[in-house]
Amino acid sequence: VGYLKLVAKGDDCEIVLVIGDDGMWNRGIGTKALNLAAEEAFFRLRYEKIIAKIMEGNDSSRHIFEKAGYLYKKTSNEHHILEMDVMAFLKKAA
Repeated sequence: VGYLKLVAKGDDCEIVLVIGDDGMWNRGIGTKALNLAAEEAFFRLRYEKIIAKIMEGNDSSRHIFEKAGYLYKKTSNEHHILEMDVMAFLKKAA
């Protein structure tokens, strides 16, 4: 189906999500995976923030991250940078 990876960046981590099989798109898999990854990143690994770098033009990916609670911060080197911290995650979960 794809993969998800958390890459340490000091006190923060970068998240990579790939769902390669387009037959699996629009089934909520990406949103579910992002929520589970946030739980792991914040509660077990104790990262302060999760950062996502999404290529410009990948509107579907950006939508999934925003739906999961990530906030747009800036555009840099042809990537949209979105972030989530533990407080934002807890507010969304409440």
